[in-house]
Amino acid sequence: MKLKSVLFGLFLTGSYCVSAQTNIGPSVGGVTLAPFTSKGKNVDDANSYFSEEWSSGSLFINVDSKGLPVSNIKYNIANDKILMKDGDKLFEFPKGSVLSFTLKAKDKETGVLRDYTFLSGLDGIDKYKATNFFLVHYNSPKVKLLTKHFVVLQKSSSSTYGSNAEEFTYSKEQVLFIYKDSKGILIKKNKKSVLEALGGDKKIWEEYIKANKLDMKNEEDIARLLKYYESKNI
Repeated sequence: MKLKSVLFGLFLTGSYCVSAQTNIGPSVGGVTLAPFTSKGKNVDDANSYFSEEWSSGSLFINVDSKGLPVSNIKYNIANDKILMKDGDKLFEFPKGSVLSFTLKAKDKETGVLRDYTFLSGLDGIDKYKATNFFLVHYNSPKVKLLTKHFVVLQKSSSSTYGSNAEEFTYSKEQVLFIYKDSKGILIKKNKKSVLEALGGDKKIWEEYIKANKLDMKNEEDIARLLKYYESKNI
């Protein structure tokens, strides 16, 4: 009887070890990844990523770290997680373990491969936490231009007759922020909204926009204005 108890105990111990091993992923820059967990809805599948292709890029684990080259990564905008593929398995970086990251993806308009940088560690932006990532268009200690990508999930109005299964539709959305004075200001892509967010002498910003033929519907032109704004607020 004692022998059976010992064998049963060893079996449980062995089972626990195997289970524990399956819940531990590879280590990257001292960070141990975990198997990717989804919300169990189709929003976690196709079209919930910033880019559908697996990309190369670099990670900054903390402020003092150098860029760590990585491959086979994706950014899941539905869960706000960085994913990595290792063989046929999918892993995720723990929330808060990465300060910023850059990935290579095709430009939506030109199709040219370019770098996209995402930053976390920012407080005071709407409902978002410091662990959330924002796409960076302009980044300086005084002012930043950031886009937040997210997915909107809704129950579908149409359903299959006789089926009790819930159906969902989803869409990729994004919002734009000017971040200054430790606060994110939601803006629209027009001159009035941008100037209200900047404050100060609006006439100076209007003259610069006119002289340089800037289009406030374009993130690159807004970034140019922010660079000028910063030069006037040293």
